[in-house]
Amino acid sequence: MKWSYVLLLAGLILFVSCQENASGSLSQTDSSSKPDAVQVTLTGRIEYQDRIYGTSGFINGNTPFKPARRVVLDLMDEEGNLLVTTLTDDNGYYEIPEVFTADYSLRIVAETETESGNIISVHNHSGNQYAVSQKITVTENNNRADVQVLLDDRVAGIFNMMDVMLSGYNFVAAYSSDAIAMKNLKLFWQYGNQTGTYTCFSQSGGSCSQGAGIYVLSDPTGDTDDFDDDVLWHEFAHYCEYSLGLNESPGGYHSLSSNTLDLRLAWSEGHASYLQAAIKNWLRENDPQRLSIPGYLETSYYVDNNNQPGYPALVVNYDSLNGSAYRYASNEAAVSRALWLLLQRADIAAIWDSFSVYLTVNNSADNLEAFWDGLLQAQSPSSIQISQWQSALADRSIFYQQDAYEQDNDILSVEPLSCLFSGQTLPWSCINGQQHYLYYDNQEPDQDVIGVQLSGGHRYRIFTHELRNGADTQITLLDSAGNVLIDADSNPIRNDDATDCELEPQGCYPLHDGTHFRSEVFYTPQFNETVYVKVETTDAVYQAPSIYGYIGRYGSYQFSVQIMD
Repeated sequence: MKWSYVLLLAGLILFVSCQENASGSLSQTDSSSKPDAVQVTLTGRIEYQDRIYGTSGFINGNTPFKPARRVVLDLMDEEGNLLVTTLTDDNGYYEIPEVFTADYSLRIVAETETESGNIISVHNHSGNQYAVSQKITVTENNNRADVQVLLDDRVAGIFNMMDVMLSGYNFVAAYSSDAIAMKNLKLFWQYGNQTGTYTCFSQSGGSCSQGAGIYVLSDPTGDTDDFDDDVLWHEFAHYCEYSLGLNESPGGYHSLSSNTLDLRLAWSEGHASYLQAAIKNWLRENDPQRLSIPGYLETSYYVDNNNQPGYPALVVNYDSLNGSAYRYASNEAAVSRALWLLLQRADIAAIWDSFSVYLTVNNSADNLEAFWDGLLQAQSPSSIQISQWQSALADRSIFYQQDAYEQDNDILSVEPLSCLFSGQTLPWSCINGQQHYLYYDNQEPDQDVIGVQLSGGHRYRIFTHELRNGADTQITLLDSAGNVLIDADSNPIRNDDATDCELEPQGCYPLHDGTHFRSEVFYTPQFNETVYVKVETTDAVYQAPSIYGYIGRYGSYQFSVQIMD
């Protein structure tokens, strides 16, 4: 291990390594000593200064010290030779036996080792690992060396980031019945860096120049995220996805109020914001001193702090989230809210199992639908429980439940509706906005069959609209025997997409705006007759989920029929 001097900070010397430290295990080398030196047990505690925050951002003056848990600690002689490497315990304490009385340096490496052996480390944007060093003198009467890393040292955030991530790994261990192969985690942080906070799954371009890991914002003039625990746990959730091979989200721009997102993106971001709340909820019950929020603040809050106290960049409470923008499985905030309600009506373990186990083996796209399938499959809930869980989703207009018209999967189960012409002013809507959900049972494809009585000689427009929750409908017209009706060119009267959004000037953007993927057919019967309209999810989502994962298997839509002329 080579180290280069960087900066002297209030008695601490900050170093970055010229090559990464791949160890974390205990080691000891022989050391020489003066003839009159004696051996003692060197003890001490390593702490860092934290920043407490609430709904108004950082709380001015509330900066307690917290233990630097399970961090790598090197004892160096005066010439810089490594003598002993150890770890602090879960309370920040360390103990090194058989240390000769002499002058030394304690080097605290920006590296934490979890109980399962994972390594969490912090590096600059050149990939060099951080460490801080403090000179100490060990005597018979002075064998304790405590180190406190202050906010003014500008590197306290390094230890906070490691501690936050360690709590994340602790959460994973607590709720994983089998050992989940979490990957080692590198965080990349550099004072003054103004690029945002994000997670990379691989090395790509300038933004992910050091490969997989979490890159953390540090803009002292505006926003810094090294003490934004909620933001960090959000990114930890993405790193869990990376560790588990759940990398289907396309990424890209997203916002809390956008309810037209790719279902995979909405799921990934929504679950990440949920998981930060779930981790805090678990910590409050089991290890509350690890939290950086006041005891009165609900764990359902997500707070993104600005650097200055009193001015948070974002505050969301998922326990009381409301508003028409935060709806549908295509909205990340709606996903977070639904999961938070499920946490209360199911439990954390059930939600974690569906994410960490089922999503890794399912054959459909990784989104809220797949999570729901896994939840039902693993938990085998009662009908009362299912109803309670469905209400958690319906709170945000997500309907993974049968609609009011079930059973309507076949012709024999359907009572036809009248759309007969009797002098109305045309065009006239005889069926206007009938609400349907393409959900029949867990993982079973649903189809809705709607019988309609038509008048001969009139042209009818039969269509779906207001498609939500990722719906992509296909309409087929059937006769009373269930045969597909054909047009004058002997083609089946069937439509998948009324317009091909890929050919529109703006493409399919915004993706799930309620108009894309709708279906529409026109039909003119020669005589009065009853036709049956079969509405189902397009086949593409079942045949090629890796390509069409942005489409839902379920989803909701409205059905209408108009007499045009």
